[in-house]
Amino acid sequence: MDRDARRESRACAPGSRPERLHEYSRVLSRLLKTSHRQLDPSKLRIDEVIPKHAMGDGNSIYDLQNYVLGKDQGVKESGSQGAGFRRVDYFELLRG
Repeated sequence: MDRDARRESRACAPGSRPERLHEYSRVLSRLLKTSHRQLDPSKLRIDEVIPKHAMGDGNSIYDLQNYVLGKDQGVKESGSQGAGFRRVDYFELLRG
């Protein structure tokens, strides 16, 4: 099953969306409460701070090359896919 189909099936499952949102907000809250001292790299276990998959699915190469920043106010809606959105290619940004 591809990633979009997985997302849709999870969104349609009874009770799954509120549970995922609750887990995300719980992890984010704990992360925000973490002090600088607790982030000592020699003592830090990242899976204790952010459990695996707590922030959702990972991004694909395509996602990172076409990351949507928001709606492009200067572009009128059209029938072509992706029109009307501001995008960023993170690889181009890293290349400088």
